[in-house]
Amino acid sequence: PESVTTIGARAFFSCYSLSSVIIPNGVKTIRSLAFSSCSNLTSVTIPESVTSIYNQVFYNCTKLSEVIFNAINCDDMSSNSERVFQYAGQSTNGIELTIGSNVTKIPNGLFNGAKLISAVFEAGSKCASIGNYAFRNCSSLTIISIPSSVTHIGQYAFSNCSKLTTVTFNDATGWYRTTSSNYTGGTSMTLTNTSDNATWLRSTYTSSYWYKN
Repeated sequence: PESVTTIGARAFFSCYSLSSVIIPNGVKTIRSLAFSSCSNLTSVTIPESVTSIYNQVFYNCTKLSEVIFNAINCDDMSSNSERVFQYAGQSTNGIELTIGSNVTKIPNGLFNGAKLISAVFEAGSKCASIGNYAFRNCSSLTIISIPSSVTHIGQYAFSNCSKLTTVTFNDATGWYRTTSSNYTGGTSMTLTNTSDNATWLRSTYTSSYWYKN
């Protein structure tokens, strides 16, 4: 019902018959292990209203293959060791992620360690920032296109994405990398080579903060 604003810890733990979840708009909080070990869950839609997602919400959802993320302004994970999607999609080719056009940020650490095979921003994206550790350890991710709306990319956002070979910036001008968490100063970047972009984000300059001036 529309009155539900929180999905509690372990609310749907090990619901084996659950195959698809569309969380209703109005839900703000999804607590730890809420859908953990739903072994037949294949598709999840997270609505615009969600502002807090806790650790291991989709832990061990081994058949998960589709995530639609629409949360407009979701809080960062509390630490870079948290894993919302730990072991999710392990018995499939991986998870196809769609990021809704109204999403304004990818929270710190949200997809850390997820078995993503694709991450697609919808046309007209309003996403301005990709947080620290946001896609860290997504070792099945091979390609991503950064929309022109993005102006900040945090530390280690794509570190250890070992198969990431192509990163396209839809607006490749005016970018800098810096050691400042305030996103100031630093070195100008030329981001026209998609292969170089991938190497720099996943390894060479992964500890830098990237921003568009």
